Amino acid sequence: MSDNPPKNHHYVPRHFLKAWSFDGKKLYRYKLQPWGGDLEVQKASLDRVASEHDLYTVEFPDGRFETETSHVTPQVDVPGFKVLERARSSSVCEFDAEDLRELANYVVLLEARNPKILKIMDIRPQLSEIAEQSIRDGLKKADVDHVADYLKLGNLGPVSLGLFIKNESDGRYGKPFAEGLASVELREYEFDSDRLLCSNYPAARWGKFDGELLLVLAITPRKALVYSSNNRLIESIPDDLKAVLFNLYTLGKAEEAYYIDGAMGDFVRAHLGWAVDQTLEESREYVVSILTSYLSPGI
Repeated sequence: MSDNPPKNHHYVPRHFLKAWSFDGKKLYRYKLQPWGGDLEVQKASLDRVASEHDLYTVEFPDGRFETETSHVTPQVDVPGFKVLERARSSSVCEFDAEDLRELANYVVLLEARNPKILKIMDIRPQLSEIAEQSIRDGLKKADVDHVADYLKLGNLGPVSLGLFIKNESDGRYGKPFAEGLASVELREYEFDSDRLLCSNYPAARWGKFDGELLLVLAITPRKALVYSSNNRLIESIPDDLKAVLFNLYTLGKAEEAYYIDGAMGDFVRAHLGWAVDQTLEESREYVVSILTSYLSPGI
């Protein structure tokens, strides 16, 4: 591990966000203000968006556990950058099985590293239950209690993320989610002009990796990847509305949106974060209602 690890941890990598930059260093950030809900649209540095201070760091009493330099950068960002660039510059239809598995791994981890998922990965609320089960399995109560008391002192999300990244690579603890993602149909959609947003929750997933699944990911302002167990809905939509659909999904679970200019304000203001706390059925109804409004304006 580096003696001087970075403090500002990006959960959407800068190499991913750069596709939406207008000069290679900055993009336009769309963000709702908490004191009234007005939408703020301003230029922002790639270094300062989709990141949090010490996001992947855990401070224990006897030292620091940090997964940014030990796991995220070498095992996610370095190989992920390479496969993402290939997907951006060529067609994923040309990818072989190894390429598709590597791309699926990158997409899964793009969601797994998000702060919302890290909160779910923090198992401290379940430590008592885990400890009781460990004792029932034959471990000594004193040893289990000692470990549980120690773990309670730090946020375990980054620790779990490190184990998750390892499992996606070798399946040591269970079937990798990327295998499930790679098993469903992948299609790419490309537009002849810049139309697609990015957000701070860009891997827009509905369903489970090992079941019915829809995952939409815009990888440039002109190209989106869609993993789907059933592509009939998307294929039934007119081509000029597909970008609207993909942007809806991109905004669904996000707090911020990013684009190459400030022209998307009205759309972002209307739909940013629309899927937060919604059920799958409610999300479907929302999407259908928005698309219907585009198909039947004025009704």
